[in-house]
Amino acid sequence: MKQAVKRKVYYVSVIIALIVILVCAVIINRTLVNAPEIDMESISAEAGEPVSAYMAYVDSNGDIVVGIAEENDAEVQEIIDFVKNIQFEGEYTEDEESEERIADAWVIFYDAENRIASRMNFYAEGTHVWYDGARYIIDPSNMQTLIEYCNRYAVDEEDEKTQEELTPEPTALPEPEEN
Repeated sequence: MKQAVKRKVYYVSVIIALIVILVCAVIINRTLVNAPEIDMESISAEAGEPVSAYMAYVDSNGDIVVGIAEENDAEVQEIIDFVKNIQFEGEYTEDEESEERIADAWVIFYDAENRIASRMNFYAEGTHVWYDGARYIIDPSNMQTLIEYCNRYAVDEEDEKTQEELTPEPTALPEPEEN
């Protein structure tokens, strides 16, 4: 092969490699860097009626216990009715807010298309709750009832790690929505 042909092949391969690197950089920038932020606390406006419940709580050892009641489970409607019928003692304000901002227990309802239809987070040993954008004071026995439901539908440890990856625990008390 002549020296001129070798040079042309070399330069063409360098140019192709640089173009491939540029294309990869653009793809990475569009997919990773400019990805929209996902708000795990939000409720889907398009969600229909809830058909499944994802429940979890932090036990006395600091481990997360996860219970999943799906559409075909017998008590799923009972769990949904329980949460919807909880009696609130009143709304609480920033002055009454406890220092603890990690949820003790939570329940998330999903519709048939796996969109978040409703969610409730329990704080301060079950005395405060965040429910669909508003914060309330409630009786702590409600959290214990939710924990009982969660224990009935507790998943295995191997499945729990998979579920934690799908739905991370809420870590901060969300701000209420202003209407």
